[in-house]
Amino acid sequence: MNDMRITYTDGHVDEVRTQSPAVLTRMEEHAQLAGWKPGEASQIRMTFYAAYIAVRLKRLTELKYEEWLDTVDNVTPLKHEEAETGNPTV
Repeated sequence: MNDMRITYTDGHVDEVRTQSPAVLTRMEEHAQLAGWKPGEASQIRMTFYAAYIAVRLKRLTELKYEEWLDTVDNVTPLKHEEAETGNPTV
């Protein structure tokens, strides 16, 4: 999980960085509060939630997680050379 391409059901695409401290700490806190099992047991859930947090931090959505997830068609990792440039902390 690092940079991700999110494709939505309406066809638009967002690219976000999911390996920042802001994303990772929010994702971990949510996982603990929600009672998700650590590590591999919740890897898919954590990947999608990290993508959601990254989208929220870039102010690309105001939807709640469950509503946002309903709009997502696919989340795929980007190869390093595909990743968007810009502020690496967001």
